[in-house]
Amino acid sequence: MLDFQIIEFWKWFEKSSPKLDSENFDKGLLKKLDNKIENWELTWEIGPGLTKKHSLTISPNGSINLLDKTRNIIDQAPVLAEWEFYSSKQPKENWDRAKLIDKNFEFEAKNWTYVLLKYPDDKIEIQIKAENLKSLDSHSKEIAVDLVLTNLLGEERKIHDIDFIEIVDDFDNDDETTQLKFLPDHLSQTKNGA
Repeated sequence: MLDFQIIEFWKWFEKSSPKLDSENFDKGLLKKLDNKIENWELTWEIGPGLTKKHSLTISPNGSINLLDKTRNIIDQAPVLAEWEFYSSKQPKENWDRAKLIDKNFEFEAKNWTYVLLKYPDDKIEIQIKAENLKSLDSHSKEIAVDLVLTNLLGEERKIHDIDFIEIVDDFDNDDETTQLKFLPDHLSQTKNGA
């Protein structure tokens, strides 16, 4: 991807932004946005901003190798009064509620539990028990768990802090399990050697 492509994208976005907000979107423009970002092998989402009315996230689609690419794109974003821009998906307040659109499957993750394992090479594995996903095939379960972890931690933190994810039916020792809502603090403690 060349800088002139990024410049052209942001010129297009600035011109189109009034018709791209989450309350007043133009389906034709959303399709164009989709095509432009898919050509860069990235994904995107539009929603409410944290400090401004709207936000656009250009996501590395869970890949650590694409983070520099999304950062470069966002670094060149214009300053717009009603828009903020992110180079990875941000944590969400309602992280525990999600929907797999392709499966028309809504679920909650507030009762999920996990065990965090740290290996001698400092790699981190999370084992997650999500009983309400039992009816899904294994690929859909992986998508659902990835979605929830991204919503809870934010995409960049999930990429950097968790090396392996395993979905389990049962734990070896239920005494060591923790509710998923405590994962952000637990990861901070684990990364800092606690």
